[in-house]
Amino acid sequence: MAYKQTPRVLAKLRARDEAILDAAKMCIAEKGFAATRVRDIVKRAKCSTGAFYDSLGSKEAAVEALGAQLIAEMTKELDKLWGEELAVSAFDLGIQLVFEVFTRDRERTVVVMSERGGGPEGQELYQRLSSAMVDFTVTQIERGVREGVFSTEDTRLTASCVVGAITFFLTRWAILGESDRDDIIAQAPRVARQLWQMFGVEREDRVTPSH
Repeated sequence: MAYKQTPRVLAKLRARDEAILDAAKMCIAEKGFAATRVRDIVKRAKCSTGAFYDSLGSKEAAVEALGAQLIAEMTKELDKLWGEELAVSAFDLGIQLVFEVFTRDRERTVVVMSERGGGPEGQELYQRLSSAMVDFTVTQIERGVREGVFSTEDTRLTASCVVGAITFFLTRWAILGESDRDDIIAQAPRVARQLWQMFGVEREDRVTPSH
């Protein structure tokens, strides 16, 4: 007999799913992708094996869900950026917003940015997430071009450079523990300057068209 999907039942299911995803995140961040077993996640989440498979279904799905979380949060933050009438150094601010989103949760960043202990399956998953990040960045750069903020002929190459630079700095923070959150966010202007220099672009403050 199926339970009626009342608001209360749905709220409980959402809470269960969040707890299972959080447990998966912590286990994979601590043990690595390959070493994490479903039983580890189930034990940490204090749920049944059936609940895990009903909620996530696999470790891969957990990592992809965490990647989707990050992209959704970045999209929301960058929507605020495009809503500003004056986009002074919009690229710089965009890099800072991305750093702020990634540094909200160290373990989540470790999971989506590290193929440590992943084995072939983990490496393939890591590559898919990296590709998704490049696709996301392409979309944002193309939007910036339409807004009159950016100008670039090869947006995918540009996006790959951006993702590579961001990954380098966030890896130092999340995986190597070389910086604290405030330090890594403070690096955003320097990263942006280096990227502009890489692209050979004259730095100037740009004003987006009024909407």
